[in-house]
Amino acid sequence: MPVNWDPDFNPKTKRNQVRLFNICNELRNSDLIHGSVKETSETKVRCFIVDFQIWLRDIKNMTFPVEEEDFTDLLYEYAKSPGGEFFTVNKFMGFKGKELVSIQFEVRSKGTPFRPASEMMPYYRDWESFVDRINLESGVGINRCF
Repeated sequence: MPVNWDPDFNPKTKRNQVRLFNICNELRNSDLIHGSVKETSETKVRCFIVDFQIWLRDIKNMTFPVEEEDFTDLLYEYAKSPGGEFFTVNKFMGFKGKELVSIQFEVRSKGTPFRPASEMMPYYRDWESFVDRINLESGVGINRCF
């Protein structure tokens, strides 16, 4: 599938940092996800922004969200750290130089691969509705991320 680059992509603002964090938590609590918090204690959602927030708190003794002018340097430092490397190596964060140019959240959505379309279509429709709502409720800079 080709990548569609959003020229307005900007996760740096405090509002967008918080929004990404909240989207991740919403995914973790969603009925659309296998292993959601509602079902088990183990989540099947991976979002760099949650681990970035923990790194800021535990390693840098900083609060989240960070100032917009500090975001790029701090995120890049995190990406090079032992905890952040996982997200960089596995393409959850894409950089051009130090600039974050792409993000990816990994979720294990409900539905079984290779099942008949008639069985999978309800999952697909629910997921597309969820994504549409997330994009609609997000601010400029991340409102076309999902």
